Amino acid sequence: MMPEAFPEWSIIRFDFPARGKHPPLRLFWYDGGKLPPADLFEGGKVPGGGTLFVGTKGKIRPGGKPYPSKDFADYQFPEPTLPRREEIHREWVKCVKTGKQPGCPFSYSGPMTEAYLLGNIALKVGRKIEWDPVAFRITNCEEANKYLRREYRKGWEI
Repeated sequence: MMPEAFPEWSIIRFDFPARGKHPPLRLFWYDGGKLPPADLFEGGKVPGGGTLFVGTKGKIRPGGKPYPSKDFADYQFPEPTLPRREEIHREWVKCVKTGKQPGCPFSYSGPMTEAYLLGNIALKVGRKIEWDPVAFRITNCEEANKYLRREYRKGWEI
């Protein structure tokens, strides 16, 4: 890998601690054309993008049927209780005009973007990093902290 470029593909694993009533969460991010194993999709075609939720009893893609099929053959989805998302740009304009929150507000998308960018830093230093969001520091790799902030030239500071 060249120091100024990222790899052709990557698999980044995020481990989020338990919070409140929610148990710990492990998330895998596949990037650059690297796809998850086919056995996660009952041997079917592995989609080129999207989300797959894997639980203790089965798996589901948003908008898809849960599987293994044999265990969920008679599954009926509950009636929707949350508003359905619109096309992202149309939704954004509508929210600007009405003042309503989008389906993916900054309170969610900000921390998710932070996590993904930290994954990029882990790729850059070539090792697992541990993040302290309160101190805004990577605690186990001093070298990685230099990628958290940019040093601005004199006269261009923020």
